Amino acid sequence: MQDDIAETDPYFQTRLDALKDIRECTCQLFSIADSIPKARGSGVFVKVGDMHFLLSAAHVFESYDGQLYAPTTLGEKNYTPIGGQLNTNKINTSRQKDTTDLAILELHPDIISPLLSFYSFLDGKYLGLNHNLVNNLYYMYYGYPASKKQTKLKLLENKIIAKPNYFPTIPIDPSMYAQFGCDIHRNIVIEYNKRRTFDIEKNVQETAPDTYGMSGSGLWFIPPQANIPNKSPVKYLVSILTEWPTKNRKHILSTRIDIVTETLRQTYGFQFPISQIYQMNIDLEKLG
Repeated sequence: MQDDIAETDPYFQTRLDALKDIRECTCQLFSIADSIPKARGSGVFVKVGDMHFLLSAAHVFESYDGQLYAPTTLGEKNYTPIGGQLNTNKINTSRQKDTTDLAILELHPDIISPLLSFYSFLDGKYLGLNHNLVNNLYYMYYGYPASKKQTKLKLLENKIIAKPNYFPTIPIDPSMYAQFGCDIHRNIVIEYNKRRTFDIEKNVQETAPDTYGMSGSGLWFIPPQANIPNKSPVKYLVSILTEWPTKNRKHILSTRIDIVTETLRQTYGFQFPISQIYQMNIDLEKLG
């Protein structure tokens, strides 16, 4: 039970400490029209070698024909335009039927410095490829819902207040994947009972927000480990959240990070291990 984990989980504090690092490499993405920002989705910053990337869902970029921005000052409405070479998986149908729905943005070098003033980039060695799912609360998703309750605009004060959504969760049983049109080798499907979630910072059970705007955020695996003072816990980014199914609101779909590492390995020549879970020949569509 999620509402019992604070008392029963010996690694509870470790997972709580991991939030700081996860928060620093996760961004909310906005469009801006007439000086008014609108939340569009989330993303995770990653560095591999000397290159910097933003991972997100393809539909976050494709649903809006314009520039997206990431805030670079807490509270104040200061934004950095997110630009670079956008790579998405090709599809023959609509994104609504696409269970990969992945975007890898190779960031332009000119925007790295302003981003580093506010964010950190996850080291590529913590991309959790070849991950074997565990039926335990070792997973946490973290992103930014777009609801007005979670993302508040205070136009007169020139401020934006964004509250992230993050809760422990578990993967569903593999036998259930077919009902979502998912493949356990390509996807990870997690539980999301919004009326029975647990805020690990407040140590209380509460009702979570709708997940609109969470697309592109990360699912993290935080393995059991000793809590060492002044040392960041080990955590792995194992998938990117893509969809909240309309027919089953108690689950969230995500795309395994293996597709990211295989894309980076085959396209950029990075020395990632070959995925033993999902074999693929890259078929990318370059946009911009």
